Amino acid sequence: METPLSDSNIDLINSCLRKKKNDMMRKFTNVLSFQTLHFLQPTKWISDEIITVFLLMLHEKKGKPCMNSHFLPSTFFFALEEGWSTHGAVSKADPKGDIFDLDTLFIPINIKRNHWTLAVLYMKEKRMVYLDSKYGDGINKLNMILLYLQSLRESSSEYFHDWELVNNRNIPFQDNDFDCGLYCMLNAAYIFLGYPLNKDSFNDHMIKKWEMRKRISLTLITGKFIDQIA
Repeated sequence: METPLSDSNIDLINSCLRKKKNDMMRKFTNVLSFQTLHFLQPTKWISDEIITVFLLMLHEKKGKPCMNSHFLPSTFFFALEEGWSTHGAVSKADPKGDIFDLDTLFIPINIKRNHWTLAVLYMKEKRMVYLDSKYGDGINKLNMILLYLQSLRESSSEYFHDWELVNNRNIPFQDNDFDCGLYCMLNAAYIFLGYPLNKDSFNDHMIKKWEMRKRISLTLITGKFIDQIA
């Protein structure tokens, strides 16, 4: 059974929700304002700013087992679909500027601006996995990403012939229309930290009672991951 947040933690979240629009978080202050926390309130659709900052914090988490990984920003796939330049986001994926030297690349995907999913690329294994909490088919999206990778490595077309594209439906299922961003973040956290991910991985009670949203709010406020998130 989960441990409830303390009264002081709840008070901290509520006080931050009352802050003015331009008051900024202490961590990643150029990205997230306190007002963004309102997107973590019950039934609210989680914004791309929250997902981006959560993944940035996850990447900085100490003791992570997958050191050679990177998270692309939540705007990357949208830019890819629209035909906009994505070179800046990808060139920063690795300090050397070569994403093919990574072990794992995480790409949050916003479908038509109303549903969050996740693509995970295992670069050394030449395998892409699509995770959709509504169990949608994402092979076409993985093919778009594969074509983009080919454009970065045109002289090695044979390298891409045997990539495996997978729809992973052995993950927790979302039974509402507003928690997709939450599932996207949790799927990424479980994979990145090496936790077992299957249909029973998440505590459904914590999601339905909004406890997980409170814990992510507290994580963003304090800059520290709270128990039972990651």
